[in-house]
This record gives sequence, structure tokens and C-alpha cells, in this order.
Amino acid sequence: MAFRNCDPNQDSSVFRGSSRYFIGELEFNESTGQTIGTETHYNYSNLDGSGVSECHVTYDISGFYEAASALFLLDARRSSQSAGCEQAFIDANYPEFTSYTLQVSFKSGGNVEVLRADSGETVGVGTWYEGSVSYKTQETCELY
Repeated sequence: MAFRNCDPNQDSSVFRGSSRYFIGELEFNESTGQTIGTETHYNYSNLDGSGVSECHVTYDISGFYEAASALFLLDARRSSQSAGCEQAFIDANYPEFTSYTLQVSFKSGGNVEVLRADSGETVGVGTWYEGSVSYKTQETCELY
């Protein structure tokens, strides 16, 4: 199995590497600002030479939505991981608790761009519905 975002003209399964992306889903009350959701990080790797393995890590999210500035102030707690995840990998890449602020930039047709409020860096793109937003990051590929 080749990594999905590496060069499609080349069999990337012969390389050691990893492919990653994550999906966030938030539900919020526009009146109170109360926010809950999940963020799941997906990792595919062939680092050990035995084929591609999948590891996903999920965070439970709680926080506050500030409607006037379209900011989400979020706390995330690592809540689960797939059986294929090595603990050393989890410990090195996914803290048990983290906090961050997301800024939502509204686009046409209910689409959004989600940014890190502190840096302006794009996190991902997604959709906005009344009381919810979902987004997906761009998949990255690292060959070793």
C-alpha cells in the first residue's frame, strides 16, 4: 500500500515514511459559547519494514466559542488510540493534555478555513453549519 499523498507515479511503499492528517468536529451553542467535540489524528507508516501500519489518536475537546471574533478557545484531552499505536510514538507526538485557540474564516457556501489564532497558520478546511464546524487538515508525507 502506497502512501496516499506521496508521488502517485512512484511506489512509495518501498520507502520508510509516514503520512498524517487529522479531522476535527466541534459542536457549540452560539448563545452560551459552550463547545464540545473531537479531533482524531490518523497516521500511516511503514517505518519498521513490515508493511503499512495505521495508528489513530483521538482527543476529546471542550471549550468556548466567541461568536463576535469566530474564535474557539479549546482544551483537548487524549482519550483513546488504536491498538496499532506504539506507546513511545504516542508519548513523543501526542501530549495527554493540550490547549489552543482556533480562528474560523468564513468562505462562500458554508465552507470555512480554520486557522491557528496565534500564528495565522492554516489548520485545515471544512464546513460550517449552525452550531457545528468540521475540518480536515491537508495530508502530509514524510519519507525517511
